[in-house]
Amino acid sequence: MITYLTGPVGEPTAASVAVVNGIASMTPLLGAFVADSYLGRYRTIMIASLLYILKIQMYDVVYNNEDWSFRY
Repeated sequence: MITYLTGPVGEPTAASVAVVNGIASMTPLLGAFVADSYLGRYRTIMIASLLYILKIQMYDVVYNNEDWSFRY
């Protein structure tokens, strides 16, 4: 995201870092709102965990595209 903000958008690096840090600081509040208002605690944890696992798998496919194994 910082690369996008400093490249095509043309923001300075300090402003880009502030935007990314601000978004990262607000996501727990968004998750708490969704959990309390709509999904419930355990369903929210399950969905967030599945999204996290999917993200890890996508990183593995993108950065290690020779085969489907994890590389540590």
